[in-house]
Amino acid sequence: MRDALLVGRLKPGQKMTNRHLANAMGVSVTPVREALQRLVAEHVLNMLPSGSVVVPVLSEAEIVELHNVTKALEGLAARIALEKADREFLQDVMAQSGSLQAAYQSDNWPSVIEANYKLHFKLYELAGSSYLLTLIRGLWMRKGPHYTSFFPVHYSRHRGSLFLDIVTAFEAGRLDRAHEAFETLIDREFETWIMISRQSSRPAIIDEPIDSSVFAQKVDSDE
Repeated sequence: MRDALLVGRLKPGQKMTNRHLANAMGVSVTPVREALQRLVAEHVLNMLPSGSVVVPVLSEAEIVELHNVTKALEGLAARIALEKADREFLQDVMAQSGSLQAAYQSDNWPSVIEANYKLHFKLYELAGSSYLLTLIRGLWMRKGPHYTSFFPVHYSRHRGSLFLDIVTAFEAGRLDRAHEAFETLIDREFETWIMISRQSSRPAIIDEPIDSSVFAQKVDSDE
């Protein structure tokens, strides 16, 4: 369930009923109910006054707040990671960036969003802070479901150039500039998200069965 939220396989407004989820995941209702309760307690999912649990539909104010927290926490992880990074790590990042480019060229947006997640977390994991990584994953579970609405526009605009700016600065030994480039990447992503949210109507509650393919592929080895 966490993986599906991280890479946008669950959509904003999706109603998370015990029965639908249990059928999709091939498990009993009890572990599903417990998982939903944990995710509501972690503020990843929302509980409506009716008692229904849904994937959040974020307002502009919530997006702005999420941007500020994201920039602070992911910026800290990136700064620590860049100080630890070496040539081997840089090669790994470039390989993951290549996977992102290949997914984009194939016009496979679910693969693009997943490759983008893996590229970011390749950097964050290098920071070596399990606590910081847990907090960042919590942020991504909030924004992941919205990626399908704004990321195609964001990536089509920049085509990976913002991440390459980070790599270029790192190669030049300019860690300060690399960190500034990382913060620019975060800013541009959220600017696109806010723009798209202003142009689109607020998603309605989606009360329909969830396809089992949503949970078929694991993306995060630590979860």
